[in-house]
Amino acid sequence: MTFHGNGVQSIFYSSSCMRVTDSVPHFRVTRMKITAPEVSCSVSLYERLASAISEAEISVRRLISGSPSQFSGIHRVAQSIKDSKDADGNAHHPAETNLAVLGDNLNALALLFNGSRELHMQSMRRKLKLVYIDPPFGSNSDYGFNLEGAGGRKGNADHERIAYSDRWNGGLITYAEMLAPRLIFIRELLRDDGSLFLHCDWHAGHYIKTMLDAIFGPENYRNEIITGRGQKKNLQYQFPGFKSMNVAYDTLFWYSRTPDASFNPPMREAADFQMKGRWQSLWNNADRPTLRYPLLGCSIDRGQWKWRRERSIKAAVNYEIYLREKRGTGETLEEYWQRTGMVKEFVRRNRRGRPEYWVKPRSRVICDNNWLDLRAYDYSSGMRTQKSEMLLERILQMGSSEGDIVADFFAGSGTTAVVAEKMGRRWISCDIGGAQFSLALERIRSIARRPFSVINLADVHS
Repeated sequence: MTFHGNGVQSIFYSSSCMRVTDSVPHFRVTRMKITAPEVSCSVSLYERLASAISEAEISVRRLISGSPSQFSGIHRVAQSIKDSKDADGNAHHPAETNLAVLGDNLNALALLFNGSRELHMQSMRRKLKLVYIDPPFGSNSDYGFNLEGAGGRKGNADHERIAYSDRWNGGLITYAEMLAPRLIFIRELLRDDGSLFLHCDWHAGHYIKTMLDAIFGPENYRNEIITGRGQKKNLQYQFPGFKSMNVAYDTLFWYSRTPDASFNPPMREAADFQMKGRWQSLWNNADRPTLRYPLLGCSIDRGQWKWRRERSIKAAVNYEIYLREKRGTGETLEEYWQRTGMVKEFVRRNRRGRPEYWVKPRSRVICDNNWLDLRAYDYSSGMRTQKSEMLLERILQMGSSEGDIVADFFAGSGTTAVVAEKMGRRWISCDIGGAQFSLALERIRSIARRPFSVINLADVHS
């Protein structure tokens, strides 16, 4: 720790680089400076986060080395595997099918990384296209499961059981110690063009972001996406003042495995004004001299046109042709655009003599990182933290294609697997809770088009 005037410099950064020598990864630790306020607890917390990641690297190396104490239990579950069968009664092994795993996801991640001859599983290293995880939020709360489903009486002790506890002895450091090794494994299971979507909220989000930068590398950060929260009662009207505002959104941190990976544009329903054609200025204030040229009698000496010269001129000619044909047909521009194949572009001068272009009507548009247009939670199963299918549909559409493998290692009620099944993706689903796992299997079986295998790792202890 080095003191500089009014601030404290703490050293924290663990690299995203993993090398494999003799099948055992070697981690290289890089360092960077993070400036924190001169408060001892803040500095200590960042230093302890760095230590948690270093310990996680050691833990992962131990798990990957496959020591007998770690994997004796995993090998024993070969007898408890339930291979699914197709319509002809032919059994399928996990390597050939979708996979549901009951047990500690750290053991499941190690099993996927190493593979298993006993379970006919090859290593899944660099095989996953997308991982979505919805880990505990570090909220210091317990979360219930309504045994009567969505229609049950909320809060009735006779019909509630604890689905999982989000309480951590030791606070955020204990939480970080849980999450860090899992993030390292996920990074190593992702394809080079793969990505991770991590769902969290304000309780630990800023610390998780720091961990993700350390493990995946800041160059692989893509976006912070906001999604709507679950149902909340607004009790603030009962009081003359309040100390904080209601929280309206959760956060998705999106990281890729490598900086050059590209993805499908996520789409959403267009707003009312986007469903109609409209005119918009062709000029913007960027500064590319090559895009400054005379157009429709208008010259510019600052900013630029949004389109190249050839495209703009062709669109201007298209509009002149439309005006000539309109005299005989009486068509609106949108009717003319539809009749001519919905491909033509148009540029004209507006009333102030400045060029503008026609924005065609759209039923769907590309999303930005505001996903408040969709409902992120779904309470149909009685799980208080169940995520909606529409949220996972957007994530899977964006980060994967048909036939890709997607995974969820905090699967809860199994929404990721259900959506992956419907969208033609292969999937891996893992959860440690028996009630959640049973619910997930029930949901998956109700829509499954292909066989899937079930592995019970519940008796494996790290």
